[in-house]
Amino acid sequence: MTQGGPTSGTNSSNYSLFNNLQIRPERKCLKKWYLALGPGCGILPLGGDGPRRFPRAIGRLGQAMIVTVLIIGISLAMFAYWFRYTVVLILRTGAEAEYASKVAAANRLKFVEVRNRLHAPTPGQDLARLHAALREDYQALKYLLGHAATAEAGYTAEQRLLMLHFRVLTLWFGATRSLRPSAAKFALLEMSGVLEYFANVMGHRFVALAAEPSRA
Repeated sequence: MTQGGPTSGTNSSNYSLFNNLQIRPERKCLKKWYLALGPGCGILPLGGDGPRRFPRAIGRLGQAMIVTVLIIGISLAMFAYWFRYTVVLILRTGAEAEYASKVAAANRLKFVEVRNRLHAPTPGQDLARLHAALREDYQALKYLLGHAATAEAGYTAEQRLLMLHFRVLTLWFGATRSLRPSAAKFALLEMSGVLEYFANVMGHRFVALAAEPSRA
């Protein structure tokens, strides 16, 4: 009896000590039915309705992510549609390329020849060489638009948009040249259309510059 008393007292004191030392969550800890991370947090026992709430929380998080992805996808699709529509509208507005061929001949540009070769039903065309020729014409026309000694030297918002379109077409050409030659050929045709627009703009600028002394 004398030996059992201290043993039972020790067990009860250890049990109360264990209860006092039990890890409890702080404000920065997570719910007590899973592993809590943070200062003063530890592994807490499962209890309550935690196992039922956890799938619900994951489900709500997944739904929120799906909605976010859908919103981003729709926004990108609308931007692509606006961009494409604006580019086509700009090119149609400047469709009367009355000066483009003259500017091309005066500056030894090849986009007119490249377009004619793309329209010709000739198999086995070297699309890479045609693309390189269009790239050279693009650099030349870009320089003329930005540095020509005219009253309208510089780039307008429409021209900057077409320049971005030209770079996008260059990426599209590189991605489809081997897999889909027809799509790459279509990209080259659109690139030549952009260059034709730039050349026509330069022609109008040169005509306006030549008309200024006569007006004076």
